Amino acid sequence: MNLEVATATEKAAREVNQDRIFSRTARFTKDGKSVPVGLFCVADGVGGLMEGEFAAQATVLALEEWWGGELRESISEITRPQIFEKFFRIFQSVNAAILERSRAENIQLGTTCTVLLIVGEKYYIAHTGDSRIYWAKRGIFAILAKFKQLTIDHTKIRPEQPTKTKLTSCLGIFSNPKIFTSDGIIKKPCAFLVCSDGLYKAVSAKALRATLVEKGNAEKAIAKLMQQATKASDNVSVVVAKIV
Repeated sequence: MNLEVATATEKAAREVNQDRIFSRTARFTKDGKSVPVGLFCVADGVGGLMEGEFAAQATVLALEEWWGGELRESISEITRPQIFEKFFRIFQSVNAAILERSRAENIQLGTTCTVLLIVGEKYYIAHTGDSRIYWAKRGIFAILAKFKQLTIDHTKIRPEQPTKTKLTSCLGIFSNPKIFTSDGIIKKPCAFLVCSDGLYKAVSAKALRATLVEKGNAEKAIAKLMQQATKASDNVSVVVAKIV
């Protein structure tokens, strides 16, 4: 089993890119076998709030610390409960740090946080906000390709603007943000897509599916997705991880 990864981020029509991407891969020995390990995140600094990029960067720094230390040291023995416990600790720590800065500077800032961890033939997800993770798998025929959203959106419709939504959870705005978790078994070949709302609001689910199940590497998929999102009105950040 091999892991191919590509990433991209663009500010699109916005003046500032408040999105941040985290992407790290390596091979480790687990259960006596060499397995691919990847840790990925898209954090979307909440639009309309001050210093959203600071909030998004705080999540990236926390994941970098985990990847470079505790995770690398424990990957051969880490268990499902330990992974989810660490996800919760990271989310709660980042949330507290953002809230502290908000109060100290009397400003409001926040970020979505959508994390995907791949360890060999298993994946683990932790998420809050409206960034998303999709999964896709080719079929014998194009019509048989599988495609689904693995996260839920923490949003609600704005009564005054029925075509727009409002976040009901993210880091830095809520004292107790909702944290969605999920996990599963990976059957190759397949692909994961981690993205900010700038992508899926500009590109249809049908087009996302078609791109993910096309033959070709992760770089090719990223290039096509970013081309499809050229008219996006929001920052666009994308991670494609292909399992082959």
